[in-house]
Amino acid sequence: WSPARSLRPPCAEAAVLAQVAARRSAMGDEMLLAYSAELEELAKQTKANCGPTIQTLTGIAIQSATAAPAIADLLCQKLQSLPGQKLLTLAYLWDSLTRTKASRYKELLAPRVVRVMADVYDRAPRDIRPSLMKLFNVWRSADVYPERVMRPLFDILEGRAPLPERRGAAGGQGAAAAPRPAAR
Repeated sequence: WSPARSLRPPCAEAAVLAQVAARRSAMGDEMLLAYSAELEELAKQTKANCGPTIQTLTGIAIQSATAAPAIADLLCQKLQSLPGQKLLTLAYLWDSLTRTKASRYKELLAPRVVRVMADVYDRAPRDIRPSLMKLFNVWRSADVYPERVMRPLFDILEGRAPLPERRGAAGGQGAAAAPRPAAR
């Protein structure tokens, strides 16, 4: 047994939680826990009634600029751990955070778009996938993310490339995912 070794998380989700915990000093435990609880509540909402909650969570995230890395990690962790039917409203929050001017979230989330959103799409129920595709098409057509980010995502969704290895939101290792059928 080694103390250094015991600090290493045993799985990808633990790695994400460890990174989020390390960033708590910039945000405060209570605020991070409250934001996490609000993400859980947002995940329970429908597309039709999620707007006010997304606006509130976006405002909190923007005002908490020093906590942006912890909030980005938390959002990715939630997107990769919640059941498929609860993902759409969190994807809309991602959109709101990245499209808000003067926000750091675009730069923080851009490196994770392909890995996280391909996984989200893969796990989403068929009735949610068209809404996700519409969101991804908006990101592409409005240049929210550059083509070098969006092309690999669409290659995966259209079946031209396999899903990336499933990892924790902060970069932990996980099992490789199988290729998925083309998007419809």
